[in-house]
Amino acid sequence: MIKLIFKLENIHCVGCANRVKNALISAGALHVDVDFSSKTAHALVHHFEHGDTTYTSAIEKSGYETQLIAVLDEVAED
Repeated sequence: MIKLIFKLENIHCVGCANRVKNALISAGALHVDVDFSSKTAHALVHHFEHGDTTYTSAIEKSGYETQLIAVLDEVAED
């Protein structure tokens, strides 16, 4: 598993967090945690290649600006 961590802009509530979560799951993420207070999203995925914009684009299409800030390889599944 690979963990992707995104910095999110313009999220203010649980509804915003749910839209981001649903966008990431629709894009193929297996598990997503969004924290609107820290404005971050953590997504577990099976595969990710450097330069892949699948997940960033999904967040942006849901109406939020984002930046991928970390990619953690080989994360154990909880």
